[in-house]
Amino acid sequence: MTTYAFHPSSDGRARGLVRKPMLIMLVLLGLSFCAALTALFCVADDLNDKAALRSGLLLGKAFASSEESMRFHLSDNAEWGEAYNNLHRTLNLDWAWRNQNLGESLFKTFGYEGVFVIAPSGETRYSVLDGALRRESFQAWMGQDALNALKQRLQQSDGKAIARLVRVGDQLALLGAAWITPGGDHSVKMVAGPPSIMIFVDRLTPAKLESAGAEYGIKKLSYADAPPEGTGEHDRYLASALGGVVTLKWQSDDPGGALLTWLLPLLALLMCATFFTATMLMRSALRKARHSDVSTFLLEQSQQALAASEQRFRDVAESTTDWIWEADAQLRFTWISGRFPAVTGYHSQDWLRQPLHDFLLDDADLPQRLTQREQPAE
Repeated sequence: MTTYAFHPSSDGRARGLVRKPMLIMLVLLGLSFCAALTALFCVADDLNDKAALRSGLLLGKAFASSEESMRFHLSDNAEWGEAYNNLHRTLNLDWAWRNQNLGESLFKTFGYEGVFVIAPSGETRYSVLDGALRRESFQAWMGQDALNALKQRLQQSDGKAIARLVRVGDQLALLGAAWITPGGDHSVKMVAGPPSIMIFVDRLTPAKLESAGAEYGIKKLSYADAPPEGTGEHDRYLASALGGVVTLKWQSDDPGGALLTWLLPLLALLMCATFFTATMLMRSALRKARHSDVSTFLLEQSQQALAASEQRFRDVAESTTDWIWEADAQLRFTWISGRFPAVTGYHSQDWLRQPLHDFLLDDADLPQRLTQREQPAE
């Protein structure tokens, strides 16, 4: 018995043809999912950047709105004939404080912690601090000398109300100033010399800052100790102010994080399911290819064994003294051994594909041919 060994570890032709495109398919799937993940993270970062830009723009609008409001209040109080007479030409505390023309109502209604009237000489003539009448220097209360900068800005604006952010310690304050003038009151007689200055100060306390941010949809707006880099927990906005820079922070809406929270697990699940399905299909295809290789191998071995058996049969047939033949289903000669001419006197080619019964019945000259073959050659 002949035994044929087939090693499953060896790749057959079919397995080789299946393995390569399947591996290419898996690589392409992996690259596709990597590209999808990269695109997803880029989109998430872009959404966060746009959200940060939007919050920064809204914050800028909030400050601009506060500045505009302060300029309006300054114009309403400084460009006034009575204010010119009772604050510039002379200081009338009854008019300013007791009659509440420039008193605690500015603190209660608008939250202005500091209200000052600065004389042309630079002396603080009148001050209301936190809604109370207190005589304190503007520079001392602010903790910095911002008067000269204000005078320069007022000179540029021709005395019209100005307002801007200033840095006070580690916080911000909204500072506004205007010349005290009669405005449109032509009945007031103006005096020669430089004008007095009215100043409003709105300190942006943490509570005020958070409230101002909430009005514009900016959550938990507050001061930051420093502008740290590389952190995604909060967005930062550097508020440029007179006297330096103050860093603000707020809670980001994080639309990119929300997108990742929903899509990343789905994409990961889809990726796992796809790779699992592709792996199962690959294993099934390789298994079928292996079976095909085994069948092909066994068929080739069977063909080789059959050929070897036929060759042995022909060798045995040629070595016998008689002739041997094979016939098909119609009893026609399909093969005749080499002893056929020597025994019968016919050529093998004459009877191939001829019926067997024609050969058996065609014996008219058989004795003569046999006699001729039995006579010795001269």
